[in-house]
Amino acid sequence: MDLLEPDEQSLAGRLIKQFLPEKQQKKLIAFSQEIASLESVLRESESNLESATNDVKNELRKQRDSARNQFNDFINVNRSGLDGLSIEKTVQTALARLSKDPDLASRHQNEFEQFIKSVELDKQNTILETRDQLVDYGVAKLNDVSSRKLSFDQSYEEYSSDKLTAFAHNQVTRFNSVLLNELVFGGTVSFEFNINYVDPHLSLRKQWRDVYRYGKDNHLLGWTRFESGRETKFNRDGLIILEQDQLGRCLRCRIVSYEFADGKGTGNRRYPVWTPVRHVPGNQVWTYQYADDNDFRGRVVKRDNLGE
Repeated sequence: MDLLEPDEQSLAGRLIKQFLPEKQQKKLIAFSQEIASLESVLRESESNLESATNDVKNELRKQRDSARNQFNDFINVNRSGLDGLSIEKTVQTALARLSKDPDLASRHQNEFEQFIKSVELDKQNTILETRDQLVDYGVAKLNDVSSRKLSFDQSYEEYSSDKLTAFAHNQVTRFNSVLLNELVFGGTVSFEFNINYVDPHLSLRKQWRDVYRYGKDNHLLGWTRFESGRETKFNRDGLIILEQDQLGRCLRCRIVSYEFADGKGTGNRRYPVWTPVRHVPGNQVWTYQYADDNDFRGRVVKRDNLGE
């Protein structure tokens, strides 16, 4: 909590203060002495356990666990002075907002440039690789190739954060996380950037076209699939419609599974897989029921397994 002290002028302190209201800053400073005391007890118990002989380790392990629980309980309890948030959640929220600030690198560019020169070579490479990826993706440009200073802008004009797409903003957040981890907080705070995994099956070649249907309130009703001259209607849950009422709502639908068109399973395949996928009717039929004529969502009231 020393970063929140009024006379703290380090870059880390100035940055975190930007995203914490003054009232929360004062509350966190008031808690700092007790946090430091609990943390000191925890660190001492961990150190004692690490250097202990086997005959006393069980007792010291209990002491360590007790100290850890006291520390976690203190920072995780919700507090009215922090707008109902815990100490940990308050700090995490401020740090998350900081990492997502699209103007972070450009606003403090000169300071970051000085920091980069003072860190180890492997950290420099990590930062520069992430920065070059922004350029490769067209999210940023290099104003001066020799100094490799950046100007963050997707349109290659004067930088404006509202021009960033969701993807571009995501990439800037990734770069910010590296800067904050490696340069600003020196590993004392961990900024994580999680890369989303997309199942490669979602991008496999399909031999159909889906035309979606929507209701009066713009909610999805289902879609019609056009494939090899055939039309197949699906409901909003992705089941094949077998029977409809006079309002066009599905009454009975059959589940669907998807497989490779060559009939082989997904196991023991070498990727990428270029074999197209196909939908295959499943072995279960669902029955839907509706509350009234205005209800187009309905609910499943029965599931029958075919062949039983």
